[in-house]
Amino acid sequence: MSLHMKIIVIVLAVVSFYAAFDYASQYFLVLPSFVALEHNEAQSTMRSYIGAIRREISNLDKFTKNQAASDETYQFLKDQNSDYSNTNLSVESLTKNELNLIYICDITGKVVWGEIRDLETNDTIQLDELPAGLWPQTHPLLGHKTVQSSIAGIFLTQRGPMLIASRPIITSRNEGPIRGTFITGRFLNNSVLAAATAQTLVDLKMWTIADGSVPAKERDVLNHIKAESQFYIRKGRDNLLHVYTLFPDIQKVPALLMRADIHRDTRAKGIAWLIRSNLLSNLTAGLSVTLVLLLLLRHILVAPIKKLTDHVVAIGKGKDMSARLSMQRSDEIGTLAREFNRMVERLAQARKKLLEQSYSLGKAEMASRVLDETRKRAAELEKAYRKLENANQELQNFAHVVSHDLKAPLRGIKLITTWILTDYADKFDEDGRKQMNSLSSRVEWMYKLIEGVLEYSRVGHVKEERVEVDLNKVIPEIIDAVAPPENIAITVENKLPVIECEQTRITQVFENLLSNAVKYTDKPQSQIKIGCVEEDDFWKFSVADNGLGIEEKHFERIFQIFQAVAPRNEFESTGVGLTVTKRIVELYNGKIWLESKVGEGSTFFFTLPKQEIGAKDAKLEANITC
Repeated sequence: MSLHMKIIVIVLAVVSFYAAFDYASQYFLVLPSFVALEHNEAQSTMRSYIGAIRREISNLDKFTKNQAASDETYQFLKDQNSDYSNTNLSVESLTKNELNLIYICDITGKVVWGEIRDLETNDTIQLDELPAGLWPQTHPLLGHKTVQSSIAGIFLTQRGPMLIASRPIITSRNEGPIRGTFITGRFLNNSVLAAATAQTLVDLKMWTIADGSVPAKERDVLNHIKAESQFYIRKGRDNLLHVYTLFPDIQKVPALLMRADIHRDTRAKGIAWLIRSNLLSNLTAGLSVTLVLLLLLRHILVAPIKKLTDHVVAIGKGKDMSARLSMQRSDEIGTLAREFNRMVERLAQARKKLLEQSYSLGKAEMASRVLDETRKRAAELEKAYRKLENANQELQNFAHVVSHDLKAPLRGIKLITTWILTDYADKFDEDGRKQMNSLSSRVEWMYKLIEGVLEYSRVGHVKEERVEVDLNKVIPEIIDAVAPPENIAITVENKLPVIECEQTRITQVFENLLSNAVKYTDKPQSQIKIGCVEEDDFWKFSVADNGLGIEEKHFERIFQIFQAVAPRNEFESTGVGLTVTKRIVELYNGKIWLESKVGEGSTFFFTLPKQEIGAKDAKLEANITC
């Protein structure tokens, strides 16, 4: 297959990948944001419902305060005059104010006047929780210490929950001493719930927790509503969301389980879908195509050209004219490799033949012709080598230029996003800010991804001078650069060797491994241990943590470029770091692998042969803590 045809196939493959990526991004990014929006709206509706009940309680408390802070009530508690009771404590008064209960108690808890009525049947009711005689001083509706004291909320009775309010009886000037307690109540029945429903436009249900009236299928909800999570939401039938919450009684103890059935709104979903789809499509289209093309071109062109270049250099040095380049390709590069092999073969045969003739005939002319032919073939080899070297350099420059051109629009997008969040912050709601922050985070991730690709392309091509590196001094500097949180302790278990290597590369290896260990640690107190042991002709280093751990099926996959085990929206991983680390280790003829158990942590091992790194300090000593 020709290079032209390969490029066409690559473009088609990239377009297919982008289509799949776009679908996946909409499914995994847009849908969760809409669900979160629905849940926020559902919680807001439930808050409105709770607010409606609290307003009923507040209005009842205000009415009770007006009755309790009255000179007439104050005097009635002293002389129980009939004029007051006929005017303020009649059946008509209860009905007019929609009250089921009015109690007046003196300072000792004795009921001076009290009545509980069913407003629908007008029958008198007796409740054990509100006796008609003497109340204990510890009763939750008594015990007012100041003239401003107020007790209002839900009170559970044998006939169901009641909205209740209790105020100290004082003068109209809000002065004491307190002579007793004025108590009013209203059953939290269907009429009250209907009033709340009319304000919130939802279907409401309520159960009393203490009496076991919660249906069996709803009881597991009580385990989900915690102090830090006021609401619990789950999907119901007929496109409904069930929103649950607890309502406390006057003693702040959860008394009622409430459920609001809310119809799911699809308008917000459509808006969120369009916004996110357009943003992601425009952002990822160009970036995905260009990045994949860069990587595939590197695999198809750069790697075989480098292999051909190395072979040409070896032949040019004249050490082994019998070496042949094995490259099973049917395109132009494969043709070039085969023709080069034929040219070397002809050159070797010509050289051998001329040398044999020169020695057998002993003629200077033959030797001169051999030398001329050799110089001619050498010049051809040098020319071919220069062409290959220039092609390789052009590809490297192309990678840098394309990466620079990609970074420029990314920086622009990042800057515009920051301006919008700063200048129009007051015009965004909670979800809008989340969307913009998500866009900013994805741009930052793409920027890091490009940097990772560039770094991967430099490994093996950018050389630096080898120097003696004392790892006992370098490792603490790397730990400072990683800057682990206070709950993560990084220790060096052994004295480390002094090695001769490229300091930047060995720093990259330890920095990538330590950064990964810090990033994927989930324990309140975490340990990361760096170790080294001497084994025959190499050093074996290790970086161990007690973090999340990795499933065995991912052991090989995590060293491949762009492969990250955890979701990127949780850990912001580019999937390049371990690939760069593996390539650096293999450049020194070393190996890298890991051992891990999910939930217990991971240990990454890598070896460096001594003859490759010129290691010193063969004797290891124990336990130095950084």
